[in-house]
Amino acid sequence: MGAGALLRNGVEEAYQRFSVSVCQRYSEGQRSYMTKQHIPILYTAAGGVVTDASGEQVLLLIRPSSDEVRLPKGHVEPGELPPQAALREVAEESGYTDLEIVTSLGQQLVAFPLGKRSIQRTEYYYLMQLRSRQQAERPAADEQFFPIWVSWQEALENLTFEAEREWVRRAQGHLKRSQKLKVEG
Repeated sequence: MGAGALLRNGVEEAYQRFSVSVCQRYSEGQRSYMTKQHIPILYTAAGGVVTDASGEQVLLLIRPSSDEVRLPKGHVEPGELPPQAALREVAEESGYTDLEIVTSLGQQLVAFPLGKRSIQRTEYYYLMQLRSRQQAERPAADEQFFPIWVSWQEALENLTFEAEREWVRRAQGHLKRSQKLKVEG
């Protein structure tokens, strides 16, 4: 079992223990009620580390309203697989639609507070390559993002969150290994 599965199982087990504990106290007549604030918000997201055709530049999204620099990603819709969601989200947020998935970079569980609630998001990321710079019109809600192309180093220096810098490092490592294999082959 991989580290991601172990972590996810650990979170699920802790949540079940918490739920059983709260329900047990409630059934024993204690005044500890499970409220909406106690239940974490769980969801799945997918996104991409997108390179240009040369593999030398990385797509980032600037989100001025939150003062953030991010990788493109978003919710996986019901009935949608993570790779499909990743391609859709990159297209919606950046306008770039001529993309191909090179490889999966894996998944991770990200947990963070949001107000008085707790968020637990399972993220799937893919290394993607842009086949052309053709852009489509973006949904109005996604015009909050401004796509920019930067070097790998600039991506690592400017991304707001460490979890996203780790995805960039994984993508860069994959590209270096695949280039090395091409040279040796």
